[in-house]
Amino acid sequence: GLPLPLPRLEWRAPDRAELLVDGALGALTFAALGGTFRSVWASHLGKAGAFARAAASIPARGASYATPAQRATLLRMLRQYGCHHCGRKRGPVVGDHIPPNITVEKATARASRWLPFWSGVRQPQRFYPQCTECSSLQGAALGRGGSLVRTHWMRPLAPQMIGIAFVLWVNHTF
Repeated sequence: GLPLPLPRLEWRAPDRAELLVDGALGALTFAALGGTFRSVWASHLGKAGAFARAAASIPARGASYATPAQRATLLRMLRQYGCHHCGRKRGPVVGDHIPPNITVEKATARASRWLPFWSGVRQPQRFYPQCTECSSLQGAALGRGGSLVRTHWMRPLAPQMIGIAFVLWVNHTF
């Protein structure tokens, strides 16, 4: 048979109503496919990340590393909730002190200079599950004063990509 004629595509600037429909359809598709809006936020490496949940942290006792029992708990949290900075759920786990030890030590030293009774008092910390990649980035950033922001743009998730493609296809094909 004869090939079907292809529709003639012409670009035009979308109007306000079309942009609102695109945005609403994109957000609904993204959510329906399991995407979470926190997955597109940047994470500050010196604080609890965009994927942090209160239920996915445990108390840390001072500057020491996580014990084997704590690491086992953190590994379960990593598998269930993901790294608190990037959301990755695979690989080994690191018990991430939040706030970081270096931040607590600097704050304690500053406070004890002005308030002598403050010496020896530590700010409470918690362990959050962290992947080794984010741990390396955090260590480098805190050690040399580098960027403390972890973005997620280079690791697109399926819900984002499928949601964008679906909305563009549906809204601009029919």
